[in-house]
Amino acid sequence: MLVAGGLWILARGNDPAGTVEHLEDLRAASLEISRTASVVNDTLANLGSTDRDEFQVVMSNGTETLAEAKETLAAAAEDPQMGSVMLFYDAAVDQWIIGLTSLEEGVLNVADFPGNSAGREGILSGAQQLRLGDISYAAAAGALEDEITPEPIGTVPTIRFTPEDLSVTDLTGIYETAAAAENSPLGLLPSVSVAQVVTIPAMVTDPAGIGVIPYTDTVTVQVVVANEGNSPSVSATLELRITATVGPLEPLISEVPVLESGENTTIEFTDIAVSPDTVYELAVVLSGLDGADLDPDDNSVVIQFRVNPETPTTTTTTPSEDETGDE
Repeated sequence: MLVAGGLWILARGNDPAGTVEHLEDLRAASLEISRTASVVNDTLANLGSTDRDEFQVVMSNGTETLAEAKETLAAAAEDPQMGSVMLFYDAAVDQWIIGLTSLEEGVLNVADFPGNSAGREGILSGAQQLRLGDISYAAAAGALEDEITPEPIGTVPTIRFTPEDLSVTDLTGIYETAAAAENSPLGLLPSVSVAQVVTIPAMVTDPAGIGVIPYTDTVTVQVVVANEGNSPSVSATLELRITATVGPLEPLISEVPVLESGENTTIEFTDIAVSPDTVYELAVVLSGLDGADLDPDDNSVVIQFRVNPETPTTTTTTPSEDETGDE
């Protein structure tokens, strides 16, 4: 306690502007890290429903925030009046960075290769480092409170990257189970969908929610198929089924090529014979994906439409001068 008291008196007695500035930087950096830790914790708590891109962005932003904090506090680490505070703080930041990196690699490894022991080991190592970082930061906050407490500086926030009530082993099991779940959005999976259906002539929707196509004898249907997943799709089949009030028409089938992540293609069914003043049900269905699709619920679209009857042509004549009686 004598040493701690001596450091406190040194800081309070001299109150060097440099040390006060370093303490302000440390508190600001801690607030940023605290916000980052909160986002990371929320993401990990909902790992089973978090998609790959979101997870990677959160983990990447976390390591960037920590790296920026370390750079900001480089001068504070050289300040002898910061004592053991920066020793513990530096250790915490380094451990958190290693932990986030290892945890990200482990989770994605498990998601892509379920049963691979390397993934579990990465998760375990990451959770251990994050827990060590939490402990080191608590020691830094304790040293700050005991050794250097000038009046202008507020307290630093509590920071935890791991829930206090769960062991590292428990966390490893929870994260591994979520990452390995069937159809987890963390895995490398395509997400193929019927993104849009367009008719030519163009369809409008009436108040009853039924599509209306102007009078025509044939209609062309354009179907946009998109892959919004994070890996290439497999080749598939697109089937167009039309059922009229007078009975079903012959289904039309087209092959869907392999789509890269973020790619889409338009498949056109041309010159489909239709009858005026008739109601149809149009179903567009993707098949042949064999489970290689993140969300099968968007693989079909059903639309009802009718074709308007022909509008009679009315000819209007202008009366001649003789018929009007004008001279």
